Amino acid sequence: MAIPKTLVFHDSKQDATDSDASGIIKHYHSDMSAKYLQKTFNDFSLPDGTCWILHATAGAATVSHYLKLLTANV
Repeated sequence: MAIPKTLVFHDSKQDATDSDASGIIKHYHSDMSAKYLQKTFNDFSLPDGTCWILHATAGAATVSHYLKLLTANV
């Protein structure tokens, strides 16, 4: 059984960063470079991407919106 794509929202950048991030788990918040955020978003949104759990702040709410759009036709 595969792990479902999971987006975990945190109240602060520190809380998001304090969570373990390795392998299938990544962080996503505004202090990160645009290049990292784009790569992480792409990795999380692709069905065969390696990121399955994304720890993020409210700034990633747009990510969940895009995921709805991306997965609407799957």
